[in-house]
Amino acid sequence: MKSKSSSSSSLYNVLGVSPHATEEEIKKVFRQLALTHHPDRGGDAEKFKEINEAYDILSDPQKRRRYDQTGSTDETMMGEMPTDINDLMENLFGANVGGGFFGPFHRTASSSRHPSSSRKVPPKQYDLHVSLEDIYTGTTLSSTILKKVYVGNHQSNTKCRDCHGKGQVVQQISMGFMITQNITTCTSCQGTGHIYSDTDFKQIMSKIDIPIPKGCVEGSKICIRQKGDEMPDAETGDVLFTIQYKPHPFYYTIESEIGDLFCAIDISFYEMLYGFSRNITFLDGQVYHLVQPAMKPMNSVIHKPLVRILKQHGLFFKHHQGDLHILFNVHIPLLKDITINKTLHDILKEPSYYPSIQSSTTMEDDVPSHVHRKTILLTSLEEESNATDG
Repeated sequence: MKSKSSSSSSLYNVLGVSPHATEEEIKKVFRQLALTHHPDRGGDAEKFKEINEAYDILSDPQKRRRYDQTGSTDETMMGEMPTDINDLMENLFGANVGGGFFGPFHRTASSSRHPSSSRKVPPKQYDLHVSLEDIYTGTTLSSTILKKVYVGNHQSNTKCRDCHGKGQVVQQISMGFMITQNITTCTSCQGTGHIYSDTDFKQIMSKIDIPIPKGCVEGSKICIRQKGDEMPDAETGDVLFTIQYKPHPFYYTIESEIGDLFCAIDISFYEMLYGFSRNITFLDGQVYHLVQPAMKPMNSVIHKPLVRILKQHGLFFKHHQGDLHILFNVHIPLLKDITINKTLHDILKEPSYYPSIQSSTTMEDDVPSHVHRKTILLTSLEEESNATDG
């Protein structure tokens, strides 16, 4: 969250709600504003970001209470203030800050918030493929990984020459009259300060339980602490799992529409005009019976895809639930019987059936004979479009 100080009503003004608004009122207004200002729908990206930042605080009871008390969106002011100068610098500038005119900051042994050793084995990273059913309900998955454990002795290793046994290296960057320093983990020894041989380690299989929160967004990372590789005189590494959605035979998601689910149902031209019913099984096993009443066409004018939205039947995201978008693919009949084709042709051609048509083009007989016309076969355009889509 961007740090800024503001009056206690500014975030409420962003969403256009009262400071006394309920969680449900805030959620409802946020969804409306998010749809209106979404960049993929032509909205302003900065406005969309501002709305999300406001909702992130006002939708969380603890953050909202602290915001009302402090009048600031600064996370460091809203939370507990660190008592150690190094913790303060980490909160403000990150863990590896240092340099400038004052030189690098060094952690002292008096700090009790972190271990005295800052050496930590780099994390192991994996992709974790999760079904939409598990994303919807939330679950715990198990995975078996190959990890490295130390079986040697300290007499067999040598001090790393690149970091001189410190496990970290300092990079100096000159920027005119100012020199900045960046402290990074030594890649030669992986932060241990020593060089080991392959015989000092062995590979073992390790089973890890991974909690999958309900509505976990694709691309999110789940960190399992201290379940990775082991090194002597260093904190055991973590394991990072990046969430990837498994393909579903019926439902799918769109990256820009977080929380929303989509599906497509094929219907005939007749069903679009005269009604139909379908059963669809949702991710939690619930069966929904969709009914389009007879003699009530879905749309009197088809100018965009036929979509119906089932509110709050999508995936969970933060403090609200997305929607289920049902797309209907209408199949036009291919009539080969000449008699039936002519009968339908004569019926559908009747102009009185289409009172709302206001043509912005001219009919075939309305063009003067001296005007040159270039014929464009629309079937060829359709074929080119299909070829491009494929």
